[in-house]
Amino acid sequence: MAAINKLSDKQLKAIHGKPYTGRQVVSDGAGLSARISPKGKIAWVYRYRLGGRDSNPKWLGLGNYPETSIKQAREKRDLCREWLDNGLDPSMEIQLAKEKREKPVTVADAMEYWLVEYAEVHRKTAGQWRAHINNHIIPYIGHLPLEQVSTQMWVTCFDRMRKGVEGKQKPVPVLAGTLFAVCKQALLFCRKRGFAVSHALNDLVRSDVGTAKSERHRVLTEAELRSFVDFITHSNRMMDYYQRLALLLTIFGARTQEVRLSTWDEWDFTSRRWTVPK
Repeated sequence: MAAINKLSDKQLKAIHGKPYTGRQVVSDGAGLSARISPKGKIAWVYRYRLGGRDSNPKWLGLGNYPETSIKQAREKRDLCREWLDNGLDPSMEIQLAKEKREKPVTVADAMEYWLVEYAEVHRKTAGQWRAHINNHIIPYIGHLPLEQVSTQMWVTCFDRMRKGVEGKQKPVPVLAGTLFAVCKQALLFCRKRGFAVSHALNDLVRSDVGTAKSERHRVLTEAELRSFVDFITHSNRMMDYYQRLALLLTIFGARTQEVRLSTWDEWDFTSRRWTVPK
């Protein structure tokens, strides 16, 4: 087996920044070499082949000495060898890593990706969730790289909602739990589509950061129902829009949004039937 780690820090210090007349490329082993200029400038280079011995060699710069120490250069070399073992081009992987560092996907980017690519297509409440995300998530962690945002940072956002902020925001524990579920779905969506990766919310459940909406059952008596309908139809304090909305909600037992977003083709005035889509 060919020798590796043949260079020493002492040798490099003796050469660095001084006139040099020796070999231009000095091997450290396993593909790593120090390229030395006549003025004593030392650059780390890695020599490798893609496709076996018959392919042309490629040279990859790994930094300059002493900014990149001999230990760091060897760690980069070992990483390059690992990439090669997995069929990857070290040059391409280093370029991708550099772009990732310079232009990381932020929390705001990930949320926007989910809103545009999923929520706006599959959810009629996309605008509502955009507003909640912009109010409770983006101002605090939206600018941070998604992969670097810890579970604790996320939890702090939801705790602020769950507990409230004195003088600024009342507690909204149910919304905190629901928004957590939305954010968890958004991160999973981004991860499955290869847009960005975060596992920060994986181990949490809704009860860790908020509360679920409680189910309540209330049935009006006949007298209460008659009084309510009479108030709706004869009230001078309600706009016509809200009178009709309240009446439809009472008759059909529908959700407010189902009535507000209904379209004419859902209503059959001949058979007096309203068909609500899924």
